[in-house]
Amino acid sequence: MTDKITWHISPQTLKTDARANIMKRLIVEACPEVDPRDAGSFALILSCTNGVDFDAATARPALKTFKAALERVRDMDGAALWAFREDMPLQLWYAWISAYNDGQELFDTDPAELPTTALSDEQKAEAAQPDSPLAAPAQNSPAA
Repeated sequence: MTDKITWHISPQTLKTDARANIMKRLIVEACPEVDPRDAGSFALILSCTNGVDFDAATARPALKTFKAALERVRDMDGAALWAFREDMPLQLWYAWISAYNDGQELFDTDPAELPTTALSDEQKAEAAQPDSPLAAPAQNSPAA
């Protein structure tokens, strides 16, 4: 999909977890053949999604269908919820998972606070330079 999608994703909270648990239960009760882990993953991502925006004039039909279904989620029973997931193109599902994951990153990580094993090769090379901020322990680090 080349459509530009703006995802409206909330961080996972106790409130989104509660909504996800309700949706998961509805799906599993209506569709006993569905693996509860799959239902749970879908419900969790769905519970953190507040909507999507895109240019409707150029959007592909699958994206328009996705948005219309997303807007009806609160009115869906368990079977309809799972049908929404089952009928979704995988490329759209993977883009949604990626947007969900991006929405969970609340803090920027300072590379100077990371252990060397967590640095990229480029950052490791920089840390090897004596004047690099990555070479010395961070000021608030126990190693400082």
